[in-house]
Amino acid sequence: MHRSAAWGHFGVFTLWVALTPASQTTYAQNRERGSSASRRPNVILVMTDDQGYGDLGIHGNAKIRTPNLDALARESVRLTDFHVDPTCSETRSALMTGRYATRVGVWHTVMGRSILQEDETTMAEFFRRAGYRTGMFGKWHLGDNFPYRPIDRGFEEVLAHGGGGIGQTPDYWGNDYFDDTFFHNGRPEKQTGYCTDIFFRAALDFISRHRNEPFFCYLATNAPHGPYRVDPSYSDPYVKAGVPPTMARFYGMITNIDENMGRLLEKLREWKLRDNTIVVFMTDNGTAAGLARRGEKGTWRGFNAGMRGKKGSQYEGGHRVPCFWSWPAGLFARDAEVPHLAAHIDILPTLAELCGLPEPDNEHPWDGRSLASVLRNPQATFPNRTLVVHSQRVDRPQKWRKCSVMRGRWRLVDGKELYDLRSDPGQRRDIASDHPELVTELRQAYEAWWKELEPEFEHMVAFPLGDRRAPSVTLTAHDWHPLPQTRGLPPWNQKMIAQDPATNGYWAVHVKEPGRYRVTLRMRPPSVLYRFRTGRAKLEFRFQDETIEAAADFPSGAQQIDFEVDLPAGSARLHSVVQEAGRSPRGAYFATIRKLDDLGLGATPALHSHDRVVWLGAGLFERMQRHGYTETWLLSRLDAQGVTFRNLGWSGDDVWGTARAVFGTQADGFDRLRRDLVDARPTVVVVQYGANEASDENMSPSTFRAGLLQIVDLIESMGARVILMSPRAREEIGPPLPDPSAYNTRLAKLCNVQKEIARSHALPWIDLFSRTGGRLTDDGVHITPFGYWRLGKRIAEALAGPPQPWLIDLDMRTDALEATGCLITALEKSDHGVTWTAVDRHLPPPPPPSDAPHNARWLLNLGTLRIRHLPLGHYRVVVDGKPLQEARFDAFSFGRTITARPGEEQAEKLRKRVVEKNQLYFHRYRPQNETYLFLFRKHEQGNNAKEVFQFEPLVEKVEQEIERLRRPVAHRWQVVRTRDVRTEP
Repeated sequence: MHRSAAWGHFGVFTLWVALTPASQTTYAQNRERGSSASRRPNVILVMTDDQGYGDLGIHGNAKIRTPNLDALARESVRLTDFHVDPTCSETRSALMTGRYATRVGVWHTVMGRSILQEDETTMAEFFRRAGYRTGMFGKWHLGDNFPYRPIDRGFEEVLAHGGGGIGQTPDYWGNDYFDDTFFHNGRPEKQTGYCTDIFFRAALDFISRHRNEPFFCYLATNAPHGPYRVDPSYSDPYVKAGVPPTMARFYGMITNIDENMGRLLEKLREWKLRDNTIVVFMTDNGTAAGLARRGEKGTWRGFNAGMRGKKGSQYEGGHRVPCFWSWPAGLFARDAEVPHLAAHIDILPTLAELCGLPEPDNEHPWDGRSLASVLRNPQATFPNRTLVVHSQRVDRPQKWRKCSVMRGRWRLVDGKELYDLRSDPGQRRDIASDHPELVTELRQAYEAWWKELEPEFEHMVAFPLGDRRAPSVTLTAHDWHPLPQTRGLPPWNQKMIAQDPATNGYWAVHVKEPGRYRVTLRMRPPSVLYRFRTGRAKLEFRFQDETIEAAADFPSGAQQIDFEVDLPAGSARLHSVVQEAGRSPRGAYFATIRKLDDLGLGATPALHSHDRVVWLGAGLFERMQRHGYTETWLLSRLDAQGVTFRNLGWSGDDVWGTARAVFGTQADGFDRLRRDLVDARPTVVVVQYGANEASDENMSPSTFRAGLLQIVDLIESMGARVILMSPRAREEIGPPLPDPSAYNTRLAKLCNVQKEIARSHALPWIDLFSRTGGRLTDDGVHITPFGYWRLGKRIAEALAGPPQPWLIDLDMRTDALEATGCLITALEKSDHGVTWTAVDRHLPPPPPPSDAPHNARWLLNLGTLRIRHLPLGHYRVVVDGKPLQEARFDAFSFGRTITARPGEEQAEKLRKRVVEKNQLYFHRYRPQNETYLFLFRKHEQGNNAKEVFQFEPLVEKVEQEIERLRRPVAHRWQVVRTRDVRTEP
């Protein structure tokens, strides 16, 4: 789509991005030197939410306590005529792109108009291209789905809430500012503490890890945005000082921010980063709660620095905000003020000049200009300019709606009111009639600005469907566009959703590839139980040339409504209508869409670094955890780092969660399954069901399919990857044990269902039914320890690929050395043998258990040691002082198979820690004897249900040791001649 250029020729804006050759040369030279003292500056950009210009002590607020921010301001250059948009998303989009928010598709905080267009280049992407490490912590509010999330827009490390605030519809359900679950690199992760503390803590961790390389840290707190929640220790002192209750909490949130800023700056000094770090502090719009509300008691009525208006207003109080710049090593002025008109669109061009970032492409020029010259010299001349801010908050922008055209001391509001801020900073006297020529000039500037941006108004940022990078997409009512018959805002927060409003809207989507799609409608996110009343639902995809519709009846108690539709490629409007008995029609607040593909089976699923793998199933997985072989096999095979495992196996369970109900209903069981899964925070879930269902002669494949699909949809809606694994067939042992053929026939049908779901959903499928690699049981049913060892090997091969043979090939007469699977150092040869130090690429697998047959080690095929041209004699292989094996010189020349390897003791320690971790987690999520714990002792030990969660820190502590133990260590090898032999063989 065509993007118009910045419009300097109207005299309103001059694109003035001065990335001087001198600065480019200096930074290039510094980078080549690699000197930490001369490297490009780090950047920390802090932006708070809804804090106004008057909500700081430095600006004259006599009541609020912000000592650290005030101190930062005195160390900084302060932009005293700095402007943003009057609400959240618009400011953030302009900040991230250096371009007007309306130009990049953002002019609202909901209705699908808060999403930054995909073809825009963000500040983080510019920093990444320049070699910076990038992290974002807090509020994004520019899109919660691929490809609009911060993790998709240039940020390597992200910890963020969903939507425009904690508790909004796209946010993790139930968040309330304390001990919330946030999205860490796109995945939900439970956190501990107050939200602002969490985001600052994560930012400090990011800075600490990257302190020896240039970094860009974007720390955008959700505080002090409402709802106004903070520990009373912060708000009570304000209440006692006469501040009204709402404002007291608002001020308390700001004081908490101030404390965190103090800690941040102190850490920078401690790490010797302060001098070469640019710290920018700003806010996203005027105050939201810094003025007293009607009816609230309190002697303090607030402070707005004499400005008119607050958040959302086109008057100065809605968009003039604080902006401090501090860079000790950059020769910025200290405790100085810059009175020139500046705005959020200037931040990126300024940082580009200061940090040597690349320039934008010709299709996306910046609207802002660099402020570097006045940051270094506040008295420097700065070109006069005209800026526009407006607050639309409608689906399609309206000309002259809540706008301010700004030039120097003048403000033209709504195209008709004119104010002179020099004589009337409170904008109380409209003097438009006294300056008709100036009004005309400013109106013409606005007209030119509007004409340039107007082509963007028809464009809707759409959610891609069928993109291979995001096969499953969950949309929320937060991003509904309004239907002609609907009024007001969509249900944009969880409190509204909980009231089940009778409202509707549509999503703008773009089908990337034609094909068959599954659409799942819900009234709550998958982690929250909601049961429909009986009714009927309709689904509509409205393309430009055709409309595709579907309808389905659903029974009472259903938790979701599924459709399968064939869709062409192209842009469409997705709209649903749900009609429940006794309720008014409404749209489904949540929709999950996935393309049903046939990509084939058997592809090895990749486990990525820091994946959190969950085993979800019945008895096989529950018993598997007691031995620890499967995880140990995987940990010894994977290159990925930081992979952790959680076992949710539950004996007797099925796809409906029946066993998890304990003493409740089947619905209770599935609800517990859901809670357990959500609490485990997986990125990958390995699912195995069917063994118990096959024991039920009345279980039909269609019933099994419905239950398994419900689990798959739940997992995918959480953003996790699904891997299906079939159950094992029972082994034919012979009389007197029962004949397993009837059971295996039923199980085969259920395995075919799994295979079909894997094919249609493009999911990896591990087939244990037809291939397990030998006898695993003594009775046909119950697996032996050696059976679990072999089964672990099979599963590890499926998840991590086949093992790579280990090889050391050495020629004693030359320096020829080939080493596969290990690193060889300190090689020393002599007439009596050879020694070397080796570090294996991977830890050896766990040694076979005590019930293994004598030839079990041959299943390992660990590797080969070949030494050519050894002097005549018998030789012993010794590792770390322990004999391994012995053979003649000629046996080594052909190659000796190694069936025992150094590191096996370490592998066995690793397995024992895995078992310990599994036991702790098993107690944490499922106490061994629920009847005893939750019934008979409920009176005397009623808090145990809560206390079992205290196992989690213990689990994580063991996992730290597991990660350490899985790393191979160096071993000293010796091949030493023990005695001579005759020359002839």
